[in-house]
Amino acid sequence: LSLKQIIYTGFIRSILLNREINIFFFTLIFNVLFLIVPNCIFLSVPLLLVANINPLLLGIVVSFEIRLKQLIMVLIFMYLIVYLFSWFAFYYFPELFEFNGLLKVGQSDDYEDKGEKLCSSMIQCYLTMLSYGVRSGGGIGDVLPKLSFKVNPGYFVAAFFFVVLFHIFVIWIMINLFFGIIVDTFAALREKTYKIEEDKKN
Repeated sequence: LSLKQIIYTGFIRSILLNREINIFFFTLIFNVLFLIVPNCIFLSVPLLLVANINPLLLGIVVSFEIRLKQLIMVLIFMYLIVYLFSWFAFYYFPELFEFNGLLKVGQSDDYEDKGEKLCSSMIQCYLTMLSYGVRSGGGIGDVLPKLSFKVNPGYFVAAFFFVVLFHIFVIWIMINLFFGIIVDTFAALREKTYKIEEDKKN
């Protein structure tokens, strides 16, 4: 590379990595979009830039930026685990995912709700597991119907291990691992700030 190309590449990289310049273009783009399509959402999104003013909020953003790759890998691995559980639900426990009283957007008032199976296809089962399982504090078992042990003990035991293993791997391990990375980053940033303050005092 020539000296001119090196200087040009460094200039472009410094612009792309500059936080103030990125914030300026981010705000400019949403303001232009509001002028083109007058929707209030384009004015509300730039309010998130308040994190650049408050040091505490800025620390949260920086912690995400530092461990972004690790956080993404944890999320991908968690989604793969949910995908594995979705296969088990689709093949062995489709009866557990029949719900009544679901909101039918676009249906007429005289529509009779006879229940709907949310695990009739693999993609539907996977999205159901992500929506109901990951968001629930106790996992997918919080939204599934209660089973009778006397009617079918084998099915009851199999469903028990299914919901318990989902809770252990997804809720306990993966989600806590995700939050643990963020908390560990906070601790590292706090320690770094403390050392800088000590160096200034000494």
